[in-house]
Amino acid sequence: MGRRHRRDPIRRDAPIPAVPVTNGLFVVTLDFGGVFSGDARWLAISVKTNLAASYTDLTPRQQLTPSPYAVFAPTAGNANLAFTVAPGSIVSASLAPGAVTPRPLVPEP
Repeated sequence: MGRRHRRDPIRRDAPIPAVPVTNGLFVVTLDFGGVFSGDARWLAISVKTNLAASYTDLTPRQQLTPSPYAVFAPTAGNANLAFTVAPGSIVSASLAPGAVTPRPLVPEP
């Protein structure tokens, strides 16, 4: 839904039959297609028992919010190579000018 309280459907009903419910909880997979444009979106959920004639709307509607996710960069696997560098094998001549300053990296106790 495009609105929290008004019927303003972005996508039409998508009934999912015979969803098991345990202690009032259920899990379903939803496919919204390409409806996310950055505008606020709300999920309207309606339920019914197997023998009921009509659905009951659950309130309030649930806001759909963005969630961060991690993407594995194609070169991230190269980070393993850092463990193969032998201690003492990086000398001053290997570093770019100004890469290391005289200030200690870790404060002294």
